[in-house]
Amino acid sequence: MSKIKSALMSILSDRKWHPTSELVETVCKTCRTNRANVSNTLNILCGGHHVVKEHITGARNNACRYRLANEQAGFGVSQQMADLNELLKAARGNHASH
Repeated sequence: MSKIKSALMSILSDRKWHPTSELVETVCKTCRTNRANVSNTLNILCGGHHVVKEHITGARNNACRYRLANEQAGFGVSQQMADLNELLKAARGNHASH
């Protein structure tokens, strides 16, 4: 795993939403790289269903925020199905009889 990818994953490991500016600035400082390299790696992680990207409505310059995916998609599982499975697990857990 590259330095940039591991830095991004460590920031996102708290599973909270992070704006693009926070991710790019932090990783640029820690990895001593430019913004383009961080943006490219972030886009690759979003395309591989490791990271969830959400556009912030009403924000300037088409701002986005990112978080680590709850369940990895792939091998024929779409991101929507992975999200549905996560919701089902939560619902079953909340209503399980003891």
